[in-house]
Amino acid sequence: MGTIHEFVFAESTARAFDFWMSTMTEIYKPLTAQSRVRMIIDTRRSGLLPMTYTMQHTRRWLRETPVHPPARVVLLHNNDRMVSLMSSFMQTLRLGHLTVKTFGRDERDAAVAWLLESF
Repeated sequence: MGTIHEFVFAESTARAFDFWMSTMTEIYKPLTAQSRVRMIIDTRRSGLLPMTYTMQHTRRWLRETPVHPPARVVLLHNNDRMVSLMSSFMQTLRLGHLTVKTFGRDERDAAVAWLLESF
Protein backbone atom coordinates (compact mmCIF):
# COMPACT_ATOMS: atom_id res chain seq x y z
CA MET A 1 0.00 0.00 0.00
CA GLY A 2 1.01 3.60 -0.03
CA THR A 3 0.57 6.83 1.79
CA ILE A 4 -2.27 9.07 0.67
CA HIS A 5 -1.58 12.77 1.01
CA GLU A 6 -4.88 14.55 1.59
CA PHE A 7 -5.29 18.28 1.16
CA VAL A 8 -8.60 19.74 2.33
CA PHE A 9 -9.02 23.35 1.27
CA ALA A 10 -11.04 25.61 3.57
CA GLU A 11 -10.72 28.65 1.32
CA SER A 12 -10.28 29.32 -2.38
CA THR A 13 -7.38 31.76 -2.25
CA ALA A 14 -3.89 32.23 -3.61
CA ARG A 15 -2.63 31.97 -0.01
CA ALA A 16 -4.20 28.51 0.38
CA PHE A 17 -2.70 27.42 -2.94
CA ASP A 18 0.75 28.72 -1.93
CA PHE A 19 0.60 26.82 1.37
CA TRP A 20 -0.31 23.65 -0.53
CA MET A 21 2.59 24.14 -2.96
CA SER A 22 5.07 24.64 -0.12
CA THR A 23 3.79 21.43 1.48
CA MET A 24 4.07 19.61 -1.85
CA THR A 25 7.65 20.79 -2.20
CA GLU A 26 8.49 19.25 1.18
CA ILE A 27 6.72 15.99 0.28
CA TYR A 28 8.56 15.72 -3.04
CA LYS A 29 12.08 16.49 -1.72
CA PRO A 30 12.96 12.92 -0.66
CA LEU A 31 11.16 11.17 -3.55
CA THR A 32 12.86 9.19 -6.29
CA ALA A 33 11.66 8.10 -9.72
CA GLN A 34 10.68 4.76 -8.10
CA SER A 35 8.37 6.42 -5.57
CA ARG A 36 4.59 6.51 -5.97
CA VAL A 37 2.46 9.53 -5.05
CA ARG A 38 -1.19 9.28 -4.07
CA MET A 39 -3.08 12.47 -3.37
CA ILE A 40 -6.55 13.80 -2.65
CA ILE A 41 -7.27 17.45 -3.39
CA ASP A 42 -10.54 18.13 -1.58
CA THR A 43 -12.28 21.34 -2.62
CA ARG A 44 -15.72 20.42 -1.28
CA ARG A 45 -15.54 23.12 1.39
CA SER A 46 -13.66 25.83 -0.50
CA GLY A 47 -14.78 25.43 -4.08
CA LEU A 48 -12.16 25.43 -6.82
CA LEU A 49 -8.93 27.30 -6.33
CA PRO A 50 -8.31 30.47 -8.38
CA MET A 51 -7.83 29.05 -11.89
CA THR A 52 -5.35 31.48 -13.46
CA TYR A 53 -3.18 31.64 -10.36
CA THR A 54 -3.25 27.87 -9.98
CA MET A 55 -2.28 27.26 -13.62
CA GLN A 56 0.61 29.72 -13.60
CA HIS A 57 2.09 28.57 -10.33
CA THR A 58 1.60 24.86 -11.00
CA ARG A 59 3.62 25.16 -14.21
CA ARG A 60 6.41 26.93 -12.31
CA TRP A 61 6.38 24.31 -9.54
CA LEU A 62 6.63 21.53 -12.12
CA ARG A 63 9.67 23.18 -13.74
CA GLU A 64 11.37 23.71 -10.38
CA THR A 65 10.71 20.24 -8.97
CA PRO A 66 13.43 17.87 -10.17
CA VAL A 67 11.74 14.48 -9.63
CA HIS A 68 8.23 13.59 -10.77
CA PRO A 69 7.45 9.97 -9.88
CA PRO A 70 4.22 8.33 -11.04
CA ALA A 71 1.28 9.98 -9.29
CA ARG A 72 -2.45 9.47 -8.91
CA VAL A 73 -4.46 12.53 -7.99
CA VAL A 74 -8.10 12.68 -6.95
CA LEU A 75 -10.07 15.90 -7.30
CA LEU A 76 -12.84 15.60 -4.72
CA HIS A 77 -15.50 18.24 -5.33
CA ASN A 78 -19.12 19.34 -4.87
CA ASN A 79 -20.24 18.18 -8.28
CA ASP A 80 -18.96 21.47 -9.66
CA ARG A 81 -18.95 21.69 -13.47
CA MET A 82 -15.73 23.67 -13.32
CA VAL A 83 -13.93 20.59 -12.06
CA SER A 84 -13.95 19.16 -15.57
CA LEU A 85 -12.16 22.32 -16.69
CA MET A 86 -9.54 21.89 -13.97
CA SER A 87 -9.13 18.22 -14.85
CA SER A 88 -8.72 19.16 -18.52
CA PHE A 89 -6.07 21.71 -17.56
CA MET A 90 -4.13 19.06 -15.67
CA GLN A 91 -4.30 16.77 -18.70
CA THR A 92 -3.03 19.52 -21.04
CA LEU A 93 0.17 19.66 -19.02
CA ARG A 94 0.92 16.32 -20.69
CA LEU A 95 2.52 14.85 -17.65
CA GLY A 96 3.00 11.19 -18.37
CA HIS A 97 3.61 10.52 -14.71
CA LEU A 98 0.24 11.96 -13.62
CA THR A 99 -3.19 10.34 -13.64
CA VAL A 100 -6.08 12.51 -12.47
CA LYS A 101 -9.61 11.38 -11.67
CA THR A 102 -12.54 13.42 -10.38
CA PHE A 103 -14.99 12.24 -7.73
CA GLY A 104 -18.16 13.95 -6.47
CA ARG A 105 -18.84 15.04 -2.91
CA ASP A 106 -20.16 11.64 -1.75
CA GLU A 107 -17.55 9.49 -3.49
CA ARG A 108 -14.59 9.71 -1.10
CA ASP A 109 -14.55 5.96 -0.40
CA ALA A 110 -14.42 5.20 -4.13
CA ALA A 111 -11.66 7.80 -4.52
CA VAL A 112 -9.55 6.18 -1.80
CA ALA A 113 -10.10 2.72 -3.30
CA TRP A 114 -8.90 4.00 -6.69
CA LEU A 115 -5.83 5.60 -5.15
CA LEU A 116 -4.88 2.37 -3.38
CA GLU A 117 -4.98 0.31 -6.57
CA SER A 118 -1.55 -0.75 -7.77
CA PHE A 119 0.12 1.39 -10.42
